[in-house]
Amino acid sequence: MTEEMNAIQHLLEVEADASQLVNEAQNKADVRISEARAQAETEFKKIYAEFACELESHEQAERESIDKEQEVLFNDYVQSLDSTPKDKESFNGLLEKILFA
Repeated sequence: MTEEMNAIQHLLEVEADASQLVNEAQNKADVRISEARAQAETEFKKIYAEFACELESHEQAERESIDKEQEVLFNDYVQSLDSTPKDKESFNGLLEKILFA
């Protein structure tokens, strides 16, 4: 009976050692996963910030380009209005006819 008890005791010790090894391995894996997650998150934030900065600068350049183009078009339009001949007498006569008729 003592041999059986010793064998069972030995098996229980082996199981306890195996359980301890599994727990240590799990803890190491958890640490590695946490470190990898933190590193990936840091890298993502860096790349995201660079992309956002690039996108914002591109957007700003596009806005400036559109503003310049709009200003040129507006100035051309104003110039075309200024160069159009105006018949003030006919316009005033039409207004008098419409308003006071």
